[in-house]
Amino acid sequence: MTERQTVQNKTFENETVALDEHDYEDCVFTNCEYTYSGGTEISLVRCKLKGGRFCFKDDCARAIQILSHWYKRPELREMVEMTFENIRNGSYLDEDEEN
Repeated sequence: MTERQTVQNKTFENETVALDEHDYEDCVFTNCEYTYSGGTEISLVRCKLKGGRFCFKDDCARAIQILSHWYKRPELREMVEMTFENIRNGSYLDEDEEN
């Protein structure tokens, strides 16, 4: 298993930034591509994100692909919408993560 890296007080601009296995503190991200494969919790403490997009890989990418395919099917669309609503209201968070 890869050891987590701590990155502090750094500015990223137009870069690809790995979120897995990193703890970012007091960083600024501008128009970056944020990659995440679902391996570890994302840690962004007092960071500012200005623009950019998420790029999901591995297990995360497969989950997004499945939801995308299901969303196209009328009989599954409501279930995907309920999943989005659960994300918005925090239903998938552990109790200690809610704040």
